[in-house]
Amino acid sequence: MEEIDGQANRSDWGRMALQHPVAELLGPLKVDWQEGKEINRLHGGSSRSAWLHDGAMRGVIIDEAWHEFDSTRPALLKWLDRLVASDDEPVQRSAAQAAGLLAHHDFERVCADLIDAWAASSRDRVRQAAAWAMVAADMGGQVAHLVRRQIREWAGGHRNYQRDTAARVYASGLQQPDLSWSLADLRRIAEDQMQQHTRMVALGVYQLYAPHRADRIIFELTQWSDDRQLQRHAREALLCLAEIPADDSPGGPPDLMTRLATHEVDGQAIAHLWRLALLTSDSSERAWARFGQWLSHADSDESFRKSAVALINDLTTLPALRRRLPFCLGRLSAFEDGLPGWLESAMRE
Repeated sequence: MEEIDGQANRSDWGRMALQHPVAELLGPLKVDWQEGKEINRLHGGSSRSAWLHDGAMRGVIIDEAWHEFDSTRPALLKWLDRLVASDDEPVQRSAAQAAGLLAHHDFERVCADLIDAWAASSRDRVRQAAAWAMVAADMGGQVAHLVRRQIREWAGGHRNYQRDTAARVYASGLQQPDLSWSLADLRRIAEDQMQQHTRMVALGVYQLYAPHRADRIIFELTQWSDDRQLQRHAREALLCLAEIPADDSPGGPPDLMTRLATHEVDGQAIAHLWRLALLTSDSSERAWARFGQWLSHADSDESFRKSAVALINDLTTLPALRRRLPFCLGRLSAFEDGLPGWLESAMRE
């Protein structure tokens, strides 16, 4: 209401919608109102609180506000912009989702007036709100092609903040129709110096992973590993992928390890990425822990043993790893009682 009054350059007219008693407006919903007041009173909160039992009502309300009151659209967008500037994450998320719903009605306007500016914000929480808004806009399906076009523009643009927002969208699970497009976008984003201190690109790769895509993704990461600026992202992506379980059950064998055992991914490419992760100081501790988990699975399941031995043989071609393997693996809790014979034999070959 304040935004509407301000847009019309008039003084505050008060709360016209609330000129009638709340109980009268609610009718049979009065019971819910009373329950909410009592709950908030017991917790020391405000009694003027309400919520929607039917989540779909939010979309109906927003749709009504957009279509039935054309003059209020600028005020509605300005209000959402003010909510996104809040430090309250639930408020930011709700405003972003509302913007995503409005994008179904007028994508170009909502993106130009709100989301594009959020994506270019210097505040990471506002950029995250832009990513949430895009994911919400994509859910309806009507503007999915426009959403993906906008993400590609951000990823290939000249603003590092917008590239970061594109990475956040990919990290939220959105994908391009073709895997190569998504990987190309993530590579462009990864080349940005700003991304050297975040894991968003790696999380984007993680979201793209599927068993039938494993070989293509690993091939892409090995190409990244040859570029000094992209090596960090290749390492981080491997460590994310290395713990995805094959059957969605915690504690199960990693899917990537299963693909390696069945020759669905290139063993030398996997070894190359593991070398990079194990020997780099900022990733080595996590890398040794996850590599130890792989070997632990191979120790308990002989179906993984052959591929694990081949991986060890590839790793030990590098003298630095040949020296470190016995020491670093011996310090892991999985092998506190000593390294299994098959593993020691593989390291000596």
